[in-house]
Amino acid sequence: MANRLLADCDAPPLVENTIAKYGIDLADDIYNFDEVGFLMGMLASGMVVIGSERRSKPKSVQPGNREWITVIQAINAEGWAIALSIIGAGQYHLANWYRESNLPDNWAIATSPNGWTDNDLGLEWLKHFDRCTDTGSVSRYRLLILDGHGSHHSLDFEKYCQANKIVTLCMPPHSSHLLQPLDVGCFSLLKKAYG
Repeated sequence: MANRLLADCDAPPLVENTIAKYGIDLADDIYNFDEVGFLMGMLASGMVVIGSERRSKPKSVQPGNREWITVIQAINAEGWAIALSIIGAGQYHLANWYRESNLPDNWAIATSPNGWTDNDLGLEWLKHFDRCTDTGSVSRYRLLILDGHGSHHSLDFEKYCQANKIVTLCMPPHSSHLLQPLDVGCFSLLKKAYG
């Protein structure tokens, strides 16, 4: 669906021209990334069971700690996904978060005061992307298609892209829910479950 919608808008000439200009291999060096956030413990749907004798209003009770988690994922046109990035609410990494965990070693784990991404974490994610994709790059350049979030357009982000032969293209405004493969596919399941 996302590819068809992209084909119907004005983006194809820009994408095709960028691929031709930089000699980018379609299958291996075109990446798309997105982020999704959700509250831990919050479910989008639930059921309340109460006795018929109850006269007061029922209260919704959710398990969990209500901390915001942001997940950032990138995939290429070949269908290969880089190692996941997770941002949790906090100021410091605590060693006990990782003891006896089954988290893969190559996942990037970061913290921010609210669990959201910002310019610094956007740049750290870009460096993670570079480490994960540089050795597998077929072309001299990699194309990174993004949604235009402010943390993906900081001066440091753009400078790093230029220095490391990463070409960025933004989707049209307010279209990621239609054009973003991760939004339409993978992340829609998380959004449905966690609201």
